Amino acid sequence: MDQDVRKPYRTYVGAAIRLLREARGLVQEDFSDITSRTFFSDVERGVKSPTVDKIEQYAARLSVEPSAIFSVADALRRDQGVDDLLRDVKKLNPKAP
Repeated sequence: MDQDVRKPYRTYVGAAIRLLREARGLVQEDFSDITSRTFFSDVERGVKSPTVDKIEQYAARLSVEPSAIFSVADALRRDQGVDDLLRDVKKLNPKAP
């Protein structure tokens, strides 16, 4: 794979967080006790990278394991469809709606 043409991985992580947030019916303000809305928006847009501690907190708010965020990010990077993304999340968190 040619890494030069790929987006930074943080872009996929941010998109995964946004996808999971929207799937849960949450808004960015629901994370305001964890981080500033500006930083959270930057993370979702792939402008900034969250720390591992922040990913753990985001995952808890999303009711998924932190690995689900990376699983969805990897699926986005591979350009999988939404059905595949949701199947990946359900494998990691069978209680997901």
